[in-house]
Amino acid sequence: MERLYLSDAIEHCGYDCRGGYHCRPEVTSAMLSKQNGNGGTEGESVRVDTAGGGAEGEDDAGEMSAGQKIIAANRKARLQKEKNASENSASGSGKLGGLVHAWCDAVGQQGMLRDKSAGLAARSCSGETLDVLRTLDHGQVPNNVDLVVQLVRYIASKPKSADAASGGGAVLVFLPGTGEITTMLRAMQADRELGRSDCYLLLPLHSELSTGEQKQVFRHPPPGVTKVRTSATVWRLSLH
Repeated sequence: MERLYLSDAIEHCGYDCRGGYHCRPEVTSAMLSKQNGNGGTEGESVRVDTAGGGAEGEDDAGEMSAGQKIIAANRKARLQKEKNASENSASGSGKLGGLVHAWCDAVGQQGMLRDKSAGLAARSCSGETLDVLRTLDHGQVPNNVDLVVQLVRYIASKPKSADAASGGGAVLVFLPGTGEITTMLRAMQADRELGRSDCYLLLPLHSELSTGEQKQVFRHPPPGVTKVRTSATVWRLSLH
């Protein structure tokens, strides 16, 4: 079994959200041009405004009393919390999306490659993929219909093994619930490639289907037809 990550999906299927619905509106071309993040070139220090209107590390910080330093530190922490909450809320990203966005903006394209824990350099991500990762609204990835449709199309187009070639193979997509399944299924049906009934059998699987409809999901498709099942996450253990 091959394990693929979001960066692999974008790299393989050529997905590009820039300028589209799933793009973070706050990302600009100027931000992307800074290869080392929003702090400017590598090695520059980032100055943070404090309660006294100065900046962290300035000479006048040493003249503050212990009480003033505590007040300034608390205010700085509170402002950072408010900023993070505001950014997450504005982009609809939630906690995880906000953390990813902050990391991408802070380190830039070169920093993303240098961070070994991210594994992007090891997976040979192109500059185009890195820029898409920096632009993408990561909080909306689970609802990114365009990305999933392109990825399913890529997987279905890969050469089949000898055992699966006669049956066309199958692709299983797990989604949070019935609403997401319906939306994804409609998008696949409208796709120029996946919507071809002579090549693809698109089937939903969730608790609201009748017994007969659920059984249809487990039947083999006609020769040469790839079965694509969009299933609720709760069915994961049942289908394995």
